[in-house]
Amino acid sequence: TTPESFELQAMLARMRDAGCTHAIMEVSSHAIALDRVAGLHYTVAAFTNLTEDHLDFHKTMEDYCDTKAELFGRCEKAVLNRDDLWFERMTAKAACQMLTTSAKGEGELQAEDLELLSDGISFTAVYKQERVAVKLPIPGKFTVYNALTVLGCAMEISSISRILSRIAPVIARLYPTDSSSNLGQSTP
Repeated sequence: TTPESFELQAMLARMRDAGCTHAIMEVSSHAIALDRVAGLHYTVAAFTNLTEDHLDFHKTMEDYCDTKAELFGRCEKAVLNRDDLWFERMTAKAACQMLTTSAKGEGELQAEDLELLSDGISFTAVYKQERVAVKLPIPGKFTVYNALTVLGCAMEISSISRILSRIAPVIARLYPTDSSSNLGQSTP
């Protein structure tokens, strides 16, 4: 999770002092609510989806959404999944340039010709007149949304799609098996 603000600022300062010019971080809703990222401004912020993961802390989905939405008042550009049920509320108070993504034909950056396979996904990323084939060896529709988000943040669709195709799946996490596989079975 996101460290406390003093620790986070110290880490960022050490990174800067070591010559780092960019940082990519996950910002939890807890971090926003607890002011762990107070004072930080982001070049790009992203939103893929909102699920009921943190209702122990936020109590309602509306509070959870509104807390996450604060991120879009702290950035220059946002990449947002238009297909998510919370999209409208998430973007209602956004004070930044927005790029929308979609696997349903509703975004500026879209996934067309989508194929969900047991060993990965493939689709055509479409942005304005650009069409690029994207293939990842990680199964699941969430992978499509994650890939669209990465492409939108980078806005280097051709070069980033080549990098995405080389990503290796995490062993034993959404790992395809068949009935002849010994994965998970002990041997004598």
